[in-house]
Parts: sequence; C-alpha cells; structure tokens
Amino acid sequence: MLFDATGVDPDILRTRYADTFKRYLAAGVDITREPMLVAPAPHTSLGGVCIDARCRVLKSDGSPIPGLFAAGEVTGGIHGLNRIGGNAGTEVLVFGRIAGREAASEANNQPRNMRNTRNLSTLSNFQP
Repeated sequence: MLFDATGVDPDILRTRYADTFKRYLAAGVDITREPMLVAPAPHTSLGGVCIDARCRVLKSDGSPIPGLFAAGEVTGGIHGLNRIGGNAGTEVLVFGRIAGREAASEANNQPRNMRNTRNLSTLSNFQP
C-alpha cells in the first residue's frame, strides 16, 4: 500500500515527522517527492489466555482456575486476533475493572486465614 505525502509541505515532513523522513531517506525514498510503501505490522501480542465474562482465567476444559483473573492484551480480549487500533485503552479499563472487582469479591469471600499472604504455600499443589 502506498501513502502519498507529496502534497504536504516538505518542511512539515522534515520537522514533525523527522524520524519517518530520515528512515525513508536512508532507504532511498524521499517522501517529499514520491509515495512511501507502508504495510501493517505486528504491534501487540493479543493474548493467549482465555477468560470468561467475569475475567476468570480458564483451563483448557473451559472451567475457571480459582483465584486467577486476567485483563488486557494477555487475554486477546473480545476482538480475538484482530483488535481495532483505538480500542485497547477502553478494553483494558473495562476488563481491568471487571477483573479487579471479581478478584476483590473472591478475596472477601475467602476464610480469614486464607487472606494472609504467608499461606501462599497452599497453592503448591495447584494443577491447571
């Protein structure tokens, strides 16, 4: 795909887009005089961790892993492998809030002795 910036004032391209201008010039393309080749590039991982509507991390059989929550790009989110560029901020805020509330709710429902971080050894027998 070609991006044509030849109608833009060359001084603007050289100053406001200096890094892009220099990168293309080093490759033999003067973007003030000819269109530049652009292509999509990976910019995010978009997950691999499956979650449910409560942001609980799911085992391969679809059942939730007790006490484990996730949000953001580690999950892939509701867009799967093709997230629309401007949605990341909203998505992480919405699902981060859900995950935080669910984790807090689960922690509050634990017996008092399980809330102490010194008891993390109880997780040593965890089997995903």
